[in-house]
Amino acid sequence: MEQRLNIVTDTTCVLPDEMFARFPIVRVPTWIHFGEQGFREIVDISADELFARVEQTRVIPKTSQPTPAQFVEVYQSLPTDVPILSIHLSSLLSGTFRSAELAAAECPNHRIVVFDSRAFHFGVGFMVWDAIEQAAQGASLNTIVARLVWRRAHTFLALTPKTLDYLRLSGRVSMLQHALGAMLNVKPIISLKDGRLIADGRTRTRKRALAEIVDRVAQAVTPEERAVWVGIAHAGVPEEAAWLKEQIEARVNAVRCVVGGLTPAVAVHGGPGVIGAFVTPAEPLPQEMEAARGGTHGRHAGLAF
Repeated sequence: MEQRLNIVTDTTCVLPDEMFARFPIVRVPTWIHFGEQGFREIVDISADELFARVEQTRVIPKTSQPTPAQFVEVYQSLPTDVPILSIHLSSLLSGTFRSAELAAAECPNHRIVVFDSRAFHFGVGFMVWDAIEQAAQGASLNTIVARLVWRRAHTFLALTPKTLDYLRLSGRVSMLQHALGAMLNVKPIISLKDGRLIADGRTRTRKRALAEIVDRVAQAVTPEERAVWVGIAHAGVPEEAAWLKEQIEARVNAVRCVVGGLTPAVAVHGGPGVIGAFVTPAEPLPQEMEAARGGTHGRHAGLAF
């Protein structure tokens, strides 16, 4: 089959492994820095290896987006007669989108659309998956981008960390807040809102936090019988991920439900044991697509042409 679209993303994008084997999806790696030593996410270091280093050194590494030069190299390696759709981690969480945007401007012979997912992990992965399926069905690039705008507005996340240690070490909570949270065994619930991670709930136990994620996912699906895609993201807790998958599948009409580990650049901020669930409708309603088509114009929409 003739290839209609080249897909570029970054290594915060998670999909089932067979998707990367079956389709020519190019992932540009995020960087992990332990002092002067740099590692390419997934290529040079796994989440397990990262956690082992942190436990040994008690230092949270720095992360940095791929450079524009990395994206230029990728874009220029692709044929000029096939459009490139470059889908990336939220611009409010990383500079990856901006790097891709700058690189696209350096490749005038290519037609490149750079898209800000306002998400990460399966939030990006489901957009890539949708784009691949739509391209295979012969959808135009404009139609695919409109669906991405729609899916971006209809992607929900609830997650919880197992420990506050990594948030403290990374400077995201103070020592006092960490101590109080540990004493009270507080488990925050974190949501994705407009491309940012927001702590908007808390529970007293891990068990209750997992139940809260299930409840929030079910409440996010309206009408309740609507077919959805669900992605369970976790860092080293496969048993809890399996439980969460089972509970969510019992509550919603999940026509696609997948489980995947957090990538190092994301997992480092939440630590081992962080777990959450993404949910997005399988297909848009007609009025939703009409609104999405009106939101595909220009930089303010998270697009660069």
